[in-house]
Amino acid sequence: MKKCIVVFLVLLGVSGFLFAGVNYIGASVGVDFLQRTMTSEGASGSINQSATGLGFGVKGASYFGDNDEWGIGYSLGLVKMLSDKMNEIKVDVSDEPIVIDFGVKGQYRYAVSDELDLHAGVGFGYTTQTDEDSGAGLSLSISSIIGGVDLVYNVSDTIFVNAGLAIGIPVSGKMVVSSGGASASADLSVSGITFTPSIGVLYKF
Repeated sequence: MKKCIVVFLVLLGVSGFLFAGVNYIGASVGVDFLQRTMTSEGASGSINQSATGLGFGVKGASYFGDNDEWGIGYSLGLVKMLSDKMNEIKVDVSDEPIVIDFGVKGQYRYAVSDELDLHAGVGFGYTTQTDEDSGAGLSLSISSIIGGVDLVYNVSDTIFVNAGLAIGIPVSGKMVVSSGGASASADLSVSGITFTPSIGVLYKF
């Protein structure tokens, strides 16, 4: 969690310095719809997961100039699972740990009208989830290719509202099990997709 926050703050600071033209920062809420299959190296079986989650996050975008089309987008979010199934077996999500979600994208924007912009980007995403109980721990991390499209409407010169759809395609994963000071890890083969519709508010500076 701390590493993701540090990386996000560094990106925010560096992009604000390098991209002196237009910067956006704001908050969003969205719903994750997740379908994926995970297989550990050497294992004979797979885990098929189907889940939905409610996410809250901070995201931003930075562009070279007022009229420049290219820039960088970044996000940091927390997702609480609302429902979860593993191999068609329902999982009790009441104690399921929060998922931490981080992403960075190359960003493109297109002015649809004077009031409405279209922002689109493709990049890298990383999620991590850690569960600890009675001295034992289980950590799951997934790396993904991510993409997203946002419609951004200006309410005023500095305040904007946005609605968007993000997609994540996992490419690799890792699981770490720890107990009594010892730990073991396994690489995961991961496939699937995550859809996340969201709405939010942005501040332009």
